[in-house]
Amino acid sequence: MVSGSAEIRRGRVGPARFQATQAALLDAVWQRAAALLAPEHRKETLRRSMGVKVRELIARYRTRKVLREAKTVTVRLEVTVDEAALRRRLAALGIPLLAPGVLLVAHCDSGPMGEALTAALASSGIRAVPAPWSSATTPAHVAEVRARPEAALAKAREAETSAALVASCHPEPGQAVAPRVTSARIRVLVTLHGARAASPTIWQQDASATSLGPDAASAAREALKRALSRLARPLATELPRQLPAGPRRALRLQILGALPLQAALGLAGSLPREAPGVEAAHPDRFGRGETWLKVYTTLDVSGLRQALGRVTPPPGFTLSAQVVQPGGQLALSARLSEENP
Repeated sequence: MVSGSAEIRRGRVGPARFQATQAALLDAVWQRAAALLAPEHRKETLRRSMGVKVRELIARYRTRKVLREAKTVTVRLEVTVDEAALRRRLAALGIPLLAPGVLLVAHCDSGPMGEALTAALASSGIRAVPAPWSSATTPAHVAEVRARPEAALAKAREAETSAALVASCHPEPGQAVAPRVTSARIRVLVTLHGARAASPTIWQQDASATSLGPDAASAAREALKRALSRLARPLATELPRQLPAGPRRALRLQILGALPLQAALGLAGSLPREAPGVEAAHPDRFGRGETWLKVYTTLDVSGLRQALGRVTPPPGFTLSAQVVQPGGQLALSARLSEENP
């Protein structure tokens, strides 16, 4: 939900309302653009340039309120930004987009695991921002973050990342297998945490490796390298798909078909459990022939549509994202609108 105001000149309300609408649309576009850009690219000159043909960057909007005062007109709009068009506009201007990122919380006494994970993530186009307390991270601290990741997620938002990646190593005692030869085995556990209503753990992966060395420390370092090399593939292929798309937002989802309250509550409860990227949902309002849910998510509109394909519909209904069919089929309207959480 965005607002815009303009001055009424010579008593002409129409042009003032148009200017106020343009200002509100530009504000909506800039809010989304700012989430896609690094801080050094969020300049006022760029913001003004986005105002040129700003309506080309809008998928749809709805006027919710128009307030006329003595010399000004203020409008309040629900706006859905066309993110694909926005990305094309930024690319045409030659402005790089901010890469997705994670707050990295890593600890291992056997070797520099944080540096190795940072390099592996960078090869996949993911920024790894070290936790502010990384130099003092302990095994107990890692366990605390895994059990209650809220503080780490707050730091992740401050660092303009969308999740926290927690990594720990678990070595087994080294064993002498021959004179001056020691065997060591180590297990590396990596978990991805985000703000999800059902469970904060989005993704988990582990790998183990065994190695030999002249002493326990050397063998453990080599085992750590091997375990991390086994994690390289899932970090490159699976993690990017699990990473939340961006900042938290609120989307209003219109369902064509009047749902009973119990069914609407059941659907709202299923969304955070079954749709990756959805944090929470609750019924927003009911109308004749339609039900509205408010969905808190890190996905954009197109991402939410795809995620809805995994959701189990309420008993007695089927779920479709296209058109209303006879026979009690539940269809999702294409009209989704975004507002500030």
